[in-house]
Amino acid sequence: MKKTKIVALTSLLLTLASTSLFAKPKQKVVRFGSANGEGRPYSGLSGVAIAHGFFDEEFSKIGWKVEYVTFSGGIVLNEALLAKEIDIGAPGDVPAVTGFRNNIGVSWIATNVPVQPLSFATRKGSGIKQPEDLIGKSIGLALGTNGQFLFENYVKENKLPREKLNIVNITAANSRAAVITGDIDLAVGTSADLIPLTLRGEAEDFYNTTKRPDWSAQTIITARKKFLKDNPEAANAFLRALIRANAEVRLHPEENYSALSGKTFSNDSPLGPLLYDSTQYTATVTPALIARFQNLHDILRDIGRVKGNYDVSKDVDNSYYEKALKQLKAEGYKLPD
Repeated sequence: MKKTKIVALTSLLLTLASTSLFAKPKQKVVRFGSANGEGRPYSGLSGVAIAHGFFDEEFSKIGWKVEYVTFSGGIVLNEALLAKEIDIGAPGDVPAVTGFRNNIGVSWIATNVPVQPLSFATRKGSGIKQPEDLIGKSIGLALGTNGQFLFENYVKENKLPREKLNIVNITAANSRAAVITGDIDLAVGTSADLIPLTLRGEAEDFYNTTKRPDWSAQTIITARKKFLKDNPEAANAFLRALIRANAEVRLHPEENYSALSGKTFSNDSPLGPLLYDSTQYTATVTPALIARFQNLHDILRDIGRVKGNYDVSKDVDNSYYEKALKQLKAEGYKLPD
C-alpha cells in the first residue's frame, strides 16, 4: 500500500513538472491609451496604424499583444499613466504639459498628430464678426484641452481682456451641441469636429487655424519611463508601427483621411485635404514641434495654469524612434524623408 502511494506521488510530481516545463509563457501586453473620448476610435498616425494592422503586426513579431483603452480626456489619460493602468498614451498638448509639470514619469517619444487645425464656431445669428465681439459672449471651452491653445493665442494677439470673456468650461461634445442649440455663442474645438457644423449650416465659421499652423494643436505619444527601460522591444515595436503609418499617410493621403480624423468623416470628404497636409506629418519629435510645445507651456504659465519655468526638451527621448527608423530602412521599407 505504501509503495503504491509513493508511485502515485512520483507520477503526480512528474506530471506537474512536465506541465510546468512545457507550459506557454504568459503573453505580454502593451496598453495604449487614447484621449479621444470613451468609445471613439483613435486618430492621427495611431489611427492609421490601427486601421492597417501595423500595431498588431509589429507586436506579434515579439510575442506581444496590444490592448486599446480610450479615455474621456487627456487629464484622465495622464492619471492612468501615473497609476500604471496604461503604458503608452496619446494625449493632446495641454494635458501633456500638465503631465510633464506634475512629473508623472513619462517621456515624449513620438508625435501622433503634428498639426491639428482648431476652430471657433459661432451660433447662427450671434453677431460675432470681430475679435472684440467676443466680450460678454458665452464661450464653450473645455479647459485643459487642445482648444485652449488656440483660445489663449487668439486672446493674446487681439489684446482681449480675458476677465471680460465668459468662459463656459464644458466638454467639446457638449460645446458642439450647445452652439447648435444656441445655448452658447461660440464653441472652441478641433476643426474636424466644428467645420462640419458650419458646412451643414448648423453654426457659423468664425476662425480656424488652417492658415496658422503655429496655432494648431498637436497630439503626442508619451510612455512611462519605467516601461520603456524595462521593455525596449515594446517601444521599438510601437514606433516601427507608427513610422509605417507615417509612410502610409505620405504615400496615400487620400485613402487615410478617415483614419486620421478618428473616423469623424469619410475619405471622400472635402475636409480631408483641407485639414490634413500629408507633407507635414512626421512621427518624430522635431525641433519645431518642441518650440510650439514650449510656446504653449509659456502661455499656460502666463495665465496661471502652470507655475515656474520648464524646458520641454528635457522630457523628449527620440532614441527609440531613431533605432526603429534605422531598422526599417535596413529592411527596405519605403519611408518618408
